[in-house]
Amino acid sequence: METEARKAHEALGRSVARIEAVVRLTAVPVLTDRFLAPRIGTLLAAHPGLRVELVADARDLNLTLREADLAIRLARPTAGGAQVTARRIGDLTYGVFGTPDAPARWISYDPSLAHLPPAGFIAAQGGTSAAVAVTDANTAQEAAAAGLGWAVLPVIVGAADPRLVRIAAARPPAREVWLLSHVSQKGLAGVAAVADWLAGLDWSARQMTSGA
Repeated sequence: METEARKAHEALGRSVARIEAVVRLTAVPVLTDRFLAPRIGTLLAAHPGLRVELVADARDLNLTLREADLAIRLARPTAGGAQVTARRIGDLTYGVFGTPDAPARWISYDPSLAHLPPAGFIAAQGGTSAAVAVTDANTAQEAAAAGLGWAVLPVIVGAADPRLVRIAAARPPAREVWLLSHVSQKGLAGVAAVADWLAGLDWSARQMTSGA
């Protein structure tokens, strides 16, 4: 009933060429804080009646329980079944970043995150005994900006930070960007507007220069 009410409300909004909706979007903190938040103004300017709730959370929030309307994941989803729709909207490229005078040592991840591709890349480079270990990319970025070493970051994040430069090191593997939603969200104009905006973003940093 709640979903049907939202559809009816949004249909009324479309009748006057305006979307009136609240959309809850979740992604890992480094993407909500460093990539989505600085860009979302263009979406809101196009749809003044739209409100987007950015939920910075590394956990897989439950779309069926409406913990979020849309979720960005950095791997092909393996849960959710027929109730969750998923589409690949890009590839997130990674690079090695640090300050110009940073020591040639890695900012690594906590052992509990060893399964993540950036952590695996650092381990393959011999960085398991690094002087600094973190639990998220936001902290890795700040540690790198403080001159503590080299961090593996999404290029869309690292190349946009004026404190950092791209380090000429082995290239970390890219990660797939997937957009998830619940099947009941189909037809909701607000959700569709946010999903289309997300699909149009430059996740692979093709438009960035300065060596990215």
